[in-house]
Amino acid sequence: KEIARVRRRQGRIKHCEIFMNQAELAEIQGMYDFCSIFKGYEVDHIIPLNGELVSGLHVLSNLQVLPISVNRSKSNNYSIE
Repeated sequence: KEIARVRRRQGRIKHCEIFMNQAELAEIQGMYDFCSIFKGYEVDHIIPLNGELVSGLHVLSNLQVLPISVNRSKSNNYSIE
């Protein structure tokens, strides 16, 4: 069920690969590889892809690795701290 959810989400992500160099793409892949090895973490979009007020992009500067509990509590929200 979780794999199906992730695949649906991956289909909706707007990739900006034409604006990124190979090093940025490799770093993004490294974040996802880290999360696949260490099961307690997920890649989070700092500014949600489909937020109510703003929508972010799937680019290196908008990604961070968070513990699953923190990412899920954040949900699809964005707040300026």
